[in-house]
Amino acid sequence: MKISHNRNYRDLVVISDLHLGSYHCLKQELLEYLNSINPGKLVLLGSIVEEAYWQTIQGDIIYSRIFAKLREWVANGTQLYFISKTNPEIFASLLQLDKSKFVCKSRLEFRIDQKNFLLTSHEHISASKFKEKHTSGTNNPIRKLAGRLLSPLRSILYGKSYDVGKLLAVSSGKFNFLNHYFQRIEEKIIDYASSHGFAGVITGQMQAPKIINHKIKNAQISFINTGVWNSSLSALEYQNGKWELHMHEENFFAFKLPRLAVN
Repeated sequence: MKISHNRNYRDLVVISDLHLGSYHCLKQELLEYLNSINPGKLVLLGSIVEEAYWQTIQGDIIYSRIFAKLREWVANGTQLYFISKTNPEIFASLLQLDKSKFVCKSRLEFRIDQKNFLLTSHEHISASKFKEKHTSGTNNPIRKLAGRLLSPLRSILYGKSYDVGKLLAVSSGKFNFLNHYFQRIEEKIIDYASSHGFAGVITGQMQAPKIINHKIKNAQISFINTGVWNSSLSALEYQNGKWELHMHEENFFAFKLPRLAVN
């Protein structure tokens, strides 16, 4: 297991799906990672806060230290972005910051090294621009089937006990379907980026984190998936014209190992 400490300054850091407040949130690992970086821009994607666990968040010392770190960065000039459907009032309350100190949108366009990039969450990917043709978002049979297959897998990965037998019971056919489902989403994202003049799209999905360049006609379109923090402990970092995926711990089921102590 490799963990990075005392990491250098990063122009941009993107983390997806923290699920702050839920019992499967990897908050200690998140605090350790945040203490090891110093970003110029920080983007948090997707499902960031579980509103149902509001009281848990407010009374937890680890979350308090996470929010204190974010406040410290903002005070020192870090630009903070939330790409989420969550009400910005919630972020303002948790961070104890005025809403003018951060940006909260469902999607964000960045210009990086003279190129336009789209940052969007999986929630926005499921919106009308990326749906299957001639189907509605809620009635799309492919999305419905994928949801039914993902539900037991999430309960295995995020449950209180990790059962190898249950994981093996998820058939290869179901995994193949999910891979095909994510591949279709990726293709639609690339088509959208190409038709709207983007050099790449940055998002977070349950599939493995990856950086892939697709050649569309005479242009290259980058598809960058940060992965989901609570399953892969991954984050996207950009510095000196180079994209890198930081894998905080190599073990996919790292959250079942002994937790790191918080002083």
